[in-house]
Amino acid sequence: MNKVLFVLMLTAVLAFANIADCEKLTLIGKLYLVGNVPFLKLVLETKENDKFYLEGNMLSELKRLQHTTVKVNGHQKDSLVQGHPPVFWVDSYQIISIGEGENLKIPWVGTLKAKGDNLILLSELGKQYKITGNVVTEFKQHIGAKIWVTGTLEQGWFWKPATINVDAYQIIRKHPTKIK
Repeated sequence: MNKVLFVLMLTAVLAFANIADCEKLTLIGKLYLVGNVPFLKLVLETKENDKFYLEGNMLSELKRLQHTTVKVNGHQKDSLVQGHPPVFWVDSYQIISIGEGENLKIPWVGTLKAKGDNLILLSELGKQYKITGNVVTEFKQHIGAKIWVTGTLEQGWFWKPATINVDAYQIIRKHPTKIK
């Protein structure tokens, strides 16, 4: 029994050391799901047509961002199956753009907050935007969710926050207490 425990601990230490020693990399590309249920894989495809299977703690969020251009930071691991793309372990990501061609948009990304009667998007950089448009009623049930939005920006002044009149959005991560 002690030998088995020793082998398991040694394997865990070596696996962690392997991840810790990996060079940190940044990739930019579009996200796609490939395969069939229940064997779906999330793939990032770069401009150079290089493909990577994505893994990591951010996977549930990234799966909601299909056809989105993102920048991912993490570690590359070797492919487990010959002829398949290498695996890329994602530590963090940033949304670069939504759509293509004439429909290409740069989104604002952040967390929905309530501030009095107003809805605020608190960006990942700490900037606050007042949310307006036809989505306000629906957004009230998503307070605390991580989202991206696109729309028209009206610059704020000293006492007045910038306002985004939302024309499109995606819930990236539901509020933790509302995840079922």
